[in-house]
Amino acid sequence: MLYDKKKNKIKLSTQNKLNQNKLSDSEKLTNLILVIDYDGTNYKGWTGIENSSSVYLNAVSGFKNIKRSDNYNANIIEKVEDSDYSFNNLTKKYETVQNCILNCLLKIHGYGENININNYKETNLKPFEFIGVSRTDKGVHAKEYVCQYISYKKLPPFNGNLKKIKLSLNRLLNKDIKVLGIFNAPFNNFNVRYHNLGKIYTYNVDLRKPSQPLERNLSWQLYDDSRFSFLLKDKSTKYETDAKGRRNGNEHKSGNIYDTSLASIFGAPESGSENESGSVSGNTNGDAGDVGDVGDVGDVGDVGDVGDVGDVGDVGDAGDAGDGAADLAIQERIENIIKKEKGNYGEDKIIHSLNIINKKNEYKSSILCDIDKIKECSKLFIGYHNFECFRGILKGTEKQRTINTFCNIHFLDIYKLKDNLYQFIIQGDRFLYHMIRIIVGTLIQVGVGILNFQDVKDALYNSKPLKVKLCAPPQGLCLKKILFPLEIEHLVNSAIFSE
Repeated sequence: MLYDKKKNKIKLSTQNKLNQNKLSDSEKLTNLILVIDYDGTNYKGWTGIENSSSVYLNAVSGFKNIKRSDNYNANIIEKVEDSDYSFNNLTKKYETVQNCILNCLLKIHGYGENININNYKETNLKPFEFIGVSRTDKGVHAKEYVCQYISYKKLPPFNGNLKKIKLSLNRLLNKDIKVLGIFNAPFNNFNVRYHNLGKIYTYNVDLRKPSQPLERNLSWQLYDDSRFSFLLKDKSTKYETDAKGRRNGNEHKSGNIYDTSLASIFGAPESGSENESGSVSGNTNGDAGDVGDVGDVGDVGDVGDVGDVGDVGDVGDAGDAGDGAADLAIQERIENIIKKEKGNYGEDKIIHSLNIINKKNEYKSSILCDIDKIKECSKLFIGYHNFECFRGILKGTEKQRTINTFCNIHFLDIYKLKDNLYQFIIQGDRFLYHMIRIIVGTLIQVGVGILNFQDVKDALYNSKPLKVKLCAPPQGLCLKKILFPLEIEHLVNSAIFSE
């Protein structure tokens, strides 16, 4: 592709135009639009390495794939003749959402998995096209994603019964991909990639401390990101305490919150507290162990006299015996409480269940991040800007393309989903490679004080590179909505809500 600076848009090469015209001029016997949800956790993204499943290779066996290397066909024939070879091995290695859906579509469209090598002839066009509205990265999720299946050789499966097509696909697909609806393309040359108005993405950021392992695949958990480990060493949490009851280096009247709660259950006094002279008092079992009064050995100043390690060990034995008796007493008391309380089912016994519903008694601690500052800085991105400093580096053959880096952002804001869990919402006409994740990474750096407003302005208005170009991880990102003209939007909604 070539970039026309005067018109500020991408211009297709002559060859691409010819190929596009051939496809648009060909009769589309099947032209289906699919609306799907998928969890991208276990996939390499929407698209990636060329599909190498047996059903796909059978479907394209009579057609040339211009992306293949010169020895690709020879390798396929060699592997097919090898009875011990399984195409599933190759498929699993390069699993993409696109390949999974396409393989299921080809199966219900009558393509088998046995490749006929004798029919392996090259022509210019494939018998079908499968088009996604956007290319999501590895680990990125999508809701109401729209894709298009076109066949130039076969009429729709099940005689065009959309309900049966949807049912069959959902039976074949993995459980983390779901077809929400199917409808016929509104006109012959409709293309989901070009006939949309823009997209809405969301991105979840989790500031909770510690992180929540059950939600690790749905948000960016700063607590587990080593790039932000320095925040954990500063005054970064509101309720954090250390083992001695200190908060951010200052002493507390109470001990660690976990120790405090345990002490209230067991009825035991605090142990291991330091007095002003530095001596340790540990009256853990009544009269069993005032260590400071044993044979006048407690005079810490007479270090030489205390040198008899054996004598000190004898004192320790007495303490150990006392600890054992204390453990037995606690165990007996707890067992008696359990035995007594198990038979009672009053309202006071379901308090913990009610606390779960009302979200009470939760230990709430978070990394400090100025959300108000993020909201204010987000306003800088709204409008038509050059996002050269907010895109990732292209890979492979993509590097040869000249990309239009101007995009129009219609909306960008952050709001609270629940305590210390926030969601960015961003809407625009188009987005560059890794653009949203870099914008989020930049705003989080503003929130924690690494970058300031001027850094963002310089990058956005003057194309001055950021001090730190941080790309947020993929799992927090979700393609939330594809924007279409109202007439097509009605078709999408009708397909989703039809039974």
